[in-house]
Amino acid sequence: MDFETGQLLELYRHVFPDFTHNHMLVYRALWRIEPVTAERVILETGLGRATVFRSLSELMHEGLVRKNGSRPVGYLALNPLKSFSLHSRRVSMKLRKGRLKIQGLIENSSGLSGELYLVKSDGGQQRLISKETRQAVLDESELIRLRRAIDTQLQEVGQLKVKAWESWR
Repeated sequence: MDFETGQLLELYRHVFPDFTHNHMLVYRALWRIEPVTAERVILETGLGRATVFRSLSELMHEGLVRKNGSRPVGYLALNPLKSFSLHSRRVSMKLRKGRLKIQGLIENSSGLSGELYLVKSDGGQQRLISKETRQAVLDESELIRLRRAIDTQLQEVGQLKVKAWESWR
C-alpha cells in the first residue's frame, strides 16, 4: 500500500470503521471524472472479481459511489471531500448524542453523582474526594458542613439501632 492510500485509509476508518484496504483501493480507483467499469478496477487494483464487486456494493451502500445506468456499467465516486465531510458530520452528531445520553445517565444515577469518598494515601493522610469532580474537597466551610451532616446521620443510625434492639427484646 502506498503512503497516500495508507493516510486516506486512516482518515476514513474514523468515519467508516469497517473500511478496509480493499475498500480504499477500489474507492481511489473511482476518483475520476468519468465512470470506471468494474473490469478496469480489477485490473488497476489487482483485487479479485468478488472482492471488487463486494467493495463496490458496500461503497454504494455507504453513499460514496454510484453506478451509471448505461452499458457498460460504470462506477463513479461522488465528490470524495464532500462525502467525507457529510459522513464525518453524521458521526460527530452520533457522538454528541451519545455523550449527552451518557451525561444524562450519570446525572440520574444515584451511584455516580454527588458521592464523596474518604481516600487514604500512602503517607496515611486522608482526603475527602468528590466522585463527580474527582477533586479533593479542600474548602473548610464545606468540610465542616459535611462533618455536621455525617454526625447527624450517625446519630440517626444510632437511634435506629436503639429502637431495633428495644423492639427485638
